[in-house]
Amino acid sequence: MKDENRSVGRLLDVLAEARELVTEFADEANRSGAAEVALRESEERYRIHFSLTNDVMFSFDRQLTILSVSSNVERVLGYMPEELTGKPLAEANLLHADDMPEAVDKAQHVLAGEVYLSSIFRFVTKNGDIVIGEVSGIPLSRDGQVVEVIIVARDITKRINTENSLRESSERYLHILDSLPGAVCILKAEDTRFMFANQGFCALSGHEIRDIIGKTPVELKLPVGLDDFFSNGKPDAGSSQADLKKQRLKKKDGTTADVMVSSGPVKYAGEDCLILIMMDVTNYKRSL
Repeated sequence: MKDENRSVGRLLDVLAEARELVTEFADEANRSGAAEVALRESEERYRIHFSLTNDVMFSFDRQLTILSVSSNVERVLGYMPEELTGKPLAEANLLHADDMPEAVDKAQHVLAGEVYLSSIFRFVTKNGDIVIGEVSGIPLSRDGQVVEVIIVARDITKRINTENSLRESSERYLHILDSLPGAVCILKAEDTRFMFANQGFCALSGHEIRDIIGKTPVELKLPVGLDDFFSNGKPDAGSSQADLKKQRLKKKDGTTADVMVSSGPVKYAGEDCLILIMMDVTNYKRSL
């Protein structure tokens, strides 16, 4: 009877342990299930994000073979993801040939555990067009070892083209200003420092361009009758356009010039500025 009781007791102990194991397993399964659901939801959010933006995400293994590509690569570069998956980077023809060495070098740094941000590369679309991409890369590690390179490339072609157009337009604008017979200068509204002066202004003032840029009219001792254009040392940029006025300007050699001046607010290099256009009328005045 005692042996039977001991056997029953052991059986109850085993059952109790089994229940504990089952409970632990169930809890772990629930946690794993919840984690799996959360992972799937996270993946879906990322999939939706990358399908709606111009950010293309690539993953590469340590040999720089493409493991995965976000679906919007078709919209940005013209490729279906399956056309690129499994191909080595060097054979995928995704990058301009001149950009490949730098791209491989960046990838090797990521494989070494580094992160790089905002590098610019030229991508080649399926039909041969060039897309400018702003690229960031991070390492993906498992068990302390980098196993993948995650790359996010953002299409910035329109931004770059716009910046280039603005720069070209600005260069043409400055070329026109520089070739004008009158004296033209642009001063920053905040502190009245010269940001631009054409050759006509250099000839009128007697100062060389390297001595003008970054200085204020007061530092160059220019204002004699230009006080109307300054208030406490700052240009009166509040007015939309100043009338043509006769003023006096002190030259580098100490002599003065009579000038007709027109001024107005202008945007230059992203700054609020004042443009002054002057015509030397000294000789005309003396001839009267």
